[in-house]
Amino acid sequence: MFVGAISASLLSALLGGVAVAVANQLFARRKTQAEIGKLRAEQREIELRAAKLANEMKNTIAEVKYAASPKGERVIYDTRVDLDRYDFRVAERGDAKGTFAIIEDGILSVRRSNIEGRFELRLERYLYDGEREHIPRNERIAGNRKLRVSCQAKSLGGAHTLDFVLRKDGASPRLATGTSVVDRTEWTPIEHYFRIPPGDDCRLYVYDIDLAEPDTSVQLRDLVLAERLAD
Repeated sequence: MFVGAISASLLSALLGGVAVAVANQLFARRKTQAEIGKLRAEQREIELRAAKLANEMKNTIAEVKYAASPKGERVIYDTRVDLDRYDFRVAERGDAKGTFAIIEDGILSVRRSNIEGRFELRLERYLYDGEREHIPRNERIAGNRKLRVSCQAKSLGGAHTLDFVLRKDGASPRLATGTSVVDRTEWTPIEHYFRIPPGDDCRLYVYDIDLAEPDTSVQLRDLVLAERLAD
């Protein structure tokens, strides 16, 4: 009986020690995972800031070159003058989930329910001697043609990254890309300058990518697309 009692006590102590060890290990693992998650979030924030600064520097150089032309520019599209829901075709790429709406004061709003993939807006109305469904080629000019896209943007709930892309009409190749990180709740100006070959029909795409959080939105207003007149 005495030996049995000792064995039971030892077994109880052993099991108790094992339980404490397992509990400590689980706690340490959860703590480590939390720390890793925090470090990843901080790294992502640094990457977003660095990308934003790099794009601002690149865009400043392009702006100087664009403005150096002695001629004016032709406005191809301007939401401040005319805006219609049917100006944009919406697509969800790579498991992206979201909705698009035009709300008060001509604001384009994209609300995302997840962070995967890319939410696509494709502009389908351009002013070239009337209305066109794409930017028509212009092989009469020498060298590249120069285009500018500008707007104001803000994010609600977390940072979004917007890709402004000129692509060939029908085919998929990108002719030019400008990227902006939108991480403020106040309206922030965005401007990108593009040089593309004159021999391709093309369209403007806006992609919402690289979200910080789901169930957040990004909004745009005063979207303008213009082309520098040939020198």
